[in-house]
Amino acid sequence: MVNETSFEAVYTEHASYVYNLAVRMAQTTADADDVYQEVFLRVHKFLPGYRGDGIKAWLRRITVNVFCTQLRKSKREQPVDEVGAHLSSSADEPGHLLEQSELGPRLAEALEELSPEIRVAMVLRGVEDLSYQEVAEMLDIPIGTVRSRLARGRVQMLRHLEGAVS
Repeated sequence: MVNETSFEAVYTEHASYVYNLAVRMAQTTADADDVYQEVFLRVHKFLPGYRGDGIKAWLRRITVNVFCTQLRKSKREQPVDEVGAHLSSSADEPGHLLEQSELGPRLAEALEELSPEIRVAMVLRGVEDLSYQEVAEMLDIPIGTVRSRLARGRVQMLRHLEGAVS
């Protein structure tokens, strides 16, 4: 069990992970900042009652839930903004090797071009390395929807990459 005084330790150890995940899912840096802030407000509120042993999985779940909630809210309020986020990472984050490769910037750009629904599925499967079932549970959608979003995402990213090479 995590005690009340460990919020600072959780924040210090996992802040970059949460922010990088938010940036990969969000459409703008401002959206990622909003997700990041809301995640840690929730962590601060619910950490005293947290009884699990997988803090990173718990943080991932909160981050995805906050992102999905904000996405639904923004769809009700206004059209989705233009894509403007860029991937950021530190050496210990899942996307680090991707960004170090020559393809990294082009892949990041292709990922940014995806709709938020497809992008979040691609990030959870490709970057976070969750199974199809875990992605379905995390997003509360059928596994078939996960498969179709990933298939569409791969096709769209491939088209983007082929266009960048030509």
